[in-house]
Amino acid sequence: MPLIEGRITGLTPQIATQLEQSITTAVRDALADGFPDELGFVQGTQEFNIAKQIAQKIMPGWTWVTLEEANWAIGGNRINNGIVARFNILVLTGAVEEQYKEAILDAVTQTVTNILGAGGQQVHLAISVVEGDVEMTLPASLFSGLTQGASGALLTPDRVRAFLMTEVVNTLRQQKAA
Repeated sequence: MPLIEGRITGLTPQIATQLEQSITTAVRDALADGFPDELGFVQGTQEFNIAKQIAQKIMPGWTWVTLEEANWAIGGNRINNGIVARFNILVLTGAVEEQYKEAILDAVTQTVTNILGAGGQQVHLAISVVEGDVEMTLPASLFSGLTQGASGALLTPDRVRAFLMTEVVNTLRQQKAA
């Protein structure tokens, strides 16, 4: 549930699409190991691998990205010879350990820097990660066990962990039965 808001000078539809897709992938990859680790699974085990696959599958469903065109001034002067971007990343309070918040920050920073800097212009960048309560509508196809039919539900770390643990256990059962 990273909710990512970006305000960028010179934002075009093509850059917006590239940023939206690349940020979603970068965040998914940055957190893929985090969920199994936080559930207590040991890297290299079947349980860890299944939990990682589940996290990779569902992470895009709760990664929301919005981008807007914005004019920025730094030090009271409008920036006309570069790109300025400000990103706020909201994560659910207590859901992500510090190392994974840093991984999200690093992943978004690297992705944004690569894309916005590709044209050779100077990039002025500010990115922050903030924790807070999150209530959001989630795709029922991925999260029916978490939302229990509600169109929007207040997420808590305990509910998310229980949901992910149930998904892992159910997948293990299905694999053993096959």
